[in-house]
Amino acid sequence: MIGNARDIFTGDLLNSGATWAGMLFFAGLFMGFRNMGVRRIRYFLLMCLGLFIIVQSLGRTQLSEMSPDVNSENLLVLIVPLVFIFGACFFFTLLDQMILPMTELRYAVIAGFVALCSLPLIATVIMKNTPVVYPPYYPPEIQQTAGWMKPDELMMSDVPWAVAWYGNRQCVWLTLDAEKEFFAVSDNLKTVQALYLTPLTMDAKFVSDWVQARDFSWGNFIVDSVVKNNIPNGFPLRLAPTGFLPDRLFLTDRDRWSVGQ
Repeated sequence: MIGNARDIFTGDLLNSGATWAGMLFFAGLFMGFRNMGVRRIRYFLLMCLGLFIIVQSLGRTQLSEMSPDVNSENLLVLIVPLVFIFGACFFFTLLDQMILPMTELRYAVIAGFVALCSLPLIATVIMKNTPVVYPPYYPPEIQQTAGWMKPDELMMSDVPWAVAWYGNRQCVWLTLDAEKEFFAVSDNLKTVQALYLTPLTMDAKFVSDWVQARDFSWGNFIVDSVVKNNIPNGFPLRLAPTGFLPDRLFLTDRDRWSVGQ
């Protein structure tokens, strides 16, 4: 908890309010408000912050390392709307204390504040960045591979959430090894009829994830399949289409891409 809380205080906590309204929220915590509603929002936010920091610190997994900005483990994002409301309350408190020569300037200050808070959104809309972040995976390719599978067939992948979302196919997470754990799933739960590996596995650390890994690890499996061009004996998925190697690997039980399903 201590180690993960340090990352939250230096990163996630600041990113959750990374606008002018968020900065005014942190400043407004040190100001006493007469309005009881605003004070209750502050107390509620402080309690939520304390609780979410503890829960997020204890529940942090590898998912946060793979996708640090957007992931289901980021609980602090849930209170961002209230952070903006409290920051806006503090802004209007400061605005009431400003001495302006003209009443119309008050509206100009409010418009400037709204524009500053909207700068991230405006920059995102104006700048045309590609929606695909590769690596680790390429959605059109996932849709292509999933299209080769029937709806009731099971795939195995190191990005099962992407296969389920973009490909709309059943997909199970990559097992710990390519032998005992793989066949425990394929023989006892449901037959695995395709394997799809992305740079998350193909571009793993060579020594720690491949050389020093357990016997029949996926690292050894990739070395035999890609480098030696020899799929281990007994592995049921042996056919692969062209165009995937060396940074991706797709194996299946039969030729699906040329003769159909």
